[in-house]
Amino acid sequence: QLGQGVELRGRDQLSKLKMQKQSTDALVALSQATSLRCDALRGQLMEEERRTEELRQRARRVFEENQVAEEELRAMQCRLEALRASASSDGDRLQERGRQMQVQLAKRQAEQASLVEEIAGASHKREQLRKKRDEAVSETLALQRRTANLQALLSNA
Repeated sequence: QLGQGVELRGRDQLSKLKMQKQSTDALVALSQATSLRCDALRGQLMEEERRTEELRQRARRVFEENQVAEEELRAMQCRLEALRASASSDGDRLQERGRQMQVQLAKRQAEQASLVEEIAGASHKREQLRKKRDEAVSETLALQRRTANLQALLSNA
């Protein structure tokens, strides 16, 4: 019986050892699978870090480009304001020049109206002088006829 007891205990221990070996093998397989998963995750993490760094660099470039664009925009706005001020100044000068031209035009129109009146007056005076000339010519002709008549009378007398 002692032999059987030792044999049973040996079998029990052998069975326990087999179970422990199976557990160990399962743990080793699980450990290897976990290690492979960790390696895969480490690879993914490195890829994500690389992509994150690329995105950071791209974001930095975009930020710098935006700063340059904002500076250009501010410079353009300053130029636009300067152009507006210049245009306003030019507009003021043009308005003043227009006002001066209107004053000159009004003076010229008044001068023209005065000349038209003078011309009308001169025409009227010329007409009166023509009438007086015509009257003087008529009188001269009448006097010449009378003189001729008187001379004819004197020569006949």
